[in-house]
Amino acid sequence: MLAEISSLHDEIHRLQASEKEYASFIQKRTDELVQSNNALTLKVKECAEDEKSLRWAKAQAELLYQLSPCAIFTVDKDKYITSWNKKVEDITGYSFDEIRGRKCDIFCTEPCMLFENYIPKPLLNKQCSLTARDGRKIVIAKSADLLTDPQNNIIGGIESFEDITEQVSMDNLLRSERDKFQGMITAIGQGLHIVNNEYEIEFQNEILKDIFGDMIGRKCYSVYRQRRTPCENCLMQDVLQSKKIQHAADITLNDRHYSQSYAPFKDVDSEMKCLVLLRDITDEIINKAKTMRTAQLAGIGELAAGVAHEINNPMNGIINYAQLIKDSDSFEKDGVEEVLLGRLLKESERVAEIVSKLLAYSRQDDANEVNKEETDLSAVLDDAFSLFKHEYMKNGIKTEFTIAPNIPLLHVHPHQLQQVFVNFFSNASYALNERYTGLDANKILEVSVDLVFKDNEDIVRICFKDHGIGVPAEIIDRIMYPFFTTKAEGIGTGLGLSVTKDLVEGFHGTISVNSEEGEFTSMLVYLPVLPPD
Repeated sequence: MLAEISSLHDEIHRLQASEKEYASFIQKRTDELVQSNNALTLKVKECAEDEKSLRWAKAQAELLYQLSPCAIFTVDKDKYITSWNKKVEDITGYSFDEIRGRKCDIFCTEPCMLFENYIPKPLLNKQCSLTARDGRKIVIAKSADLLTDPQNNIIGGIESFEDITEQVSMDNLLRSERDKFQGMITAIGQGLHIVNNEYEIEFQNEILKDIFGDMIGRKCYSVYRQRRTPCENCLMQDVLQSKKIQHAADITLNDRHYSQSYAPFKDVDSEMKCLVLLRDITDEIINKAKTMRTAQLAGIGELAAGVAHEINNPMNGIINYAQLIKDSDSFEKDGVEEVLLGRLLKESERVAEIVSKLLAYSRQDDANEVNKEETDLSAVLDDAFSLFKHEYMKNGIKTEFTIAPNIPLLHVHPHQLQQVFVNFFSNASYALNERYTGLDANKILEVSVDLVFKDNEDIVRICFKDHGIGVPAEIIDRIMYPFFTTKAEGIGTGLGLSVTKDLVEGFHGTISVNSEEGEFTSMLVYLPVLPPD
């Protein structure tokens, strides 16, 4: 009996221990459930806040979507329209109810490029066109990109666009007016620059671009005056302040002469700028200078003719009296007097010959086809040299003539060809005297004439080679430009070689120069042979 009671007592103790453990387990699970419930409650609150924020963000996005100044719409991956903002309705004239569930090509005039794999995304500001509800063609600038889900799968696309029809029309109108304006400027043959108040060239027409190259962005004082700083008393600034058209002094660029006119105007950026017109007046200056030169030569010719006639009469008297003395019976033969008298007659006859050639040279006519004739080149060369023979002897200049036999006749104006040779003799004399101030063995002018075969025809080549100061390589291409001269001011006009070139080309010939500074200069003239007929 006691054993049973003891066993029962042990069972009670075990049950009590199990009850405590169960109670502890229950309390622990209860605490965990409470914590989970609290966390779940907090999560529910957070989700509620997130949903509220999401709804707010969605509302804001929808508001921005609808109020965007750009037209925006979305499509699914099959190109069916899924959304459409108010700006699209304003531009196209379609309401969303009319367009919802339809493909976007209902108004597009070009195939959709958004879903083409070969076209880079996003598309930005691509110009294309669409057809409005009333049939109008609208030019738009659109941008587009693909829409994807969180797994990066393509679910559709979004496009935005702006109506640029008016802008494109205005651009076309401005371009048309600009082209007309440029055409007018080109037609009148004037160069055009637009210069801002910072002295920068903003625009130039094709005439100036062909002449000077691209001068956009360059400073006007650098281009016009080769300066590093703005000109004193800048005319452009005066024009901008007075707002009156003014004419500037002529300028020289690339050996051409230009007159300048400045006209103020207000550009599209509301800034006052200058329209600079450059008119090429080189030919006018050349013609004016040639006219003046012709008048001077005519005056010199008349003066030379008058002086020659005045000299001719007493020279004839001297020759006649000397001859009478020599022929008189009282004159002693074989004496000193006869020798001196012979020299007097010889020198008098030489003076008479020079006067005769000077008279011939002063009676030059215009070199046109009527005046051209069969001309013996050697005779013209002799006549030209006779005018310099005494000067060459006085300055110690040696001359070496090499003329090939059987040089044919040339169809030229003889006096104009003589003028060409006179210019060569004059230039050679200057170059040799500049290099050698006195007598020197190398003070030589070589003149050669020969017959060559060039360009499938017989050509007479005349070469004047002096061993003088030569021509620097950097200016050799410019020595035949009008008004260009290497001589000191007051000595050369810069027209000699220019006129010579015109005369040679008038004979259907060519002229070239070969030189080495400090060594020699060769002037080469090629003239066609007189045809057999």
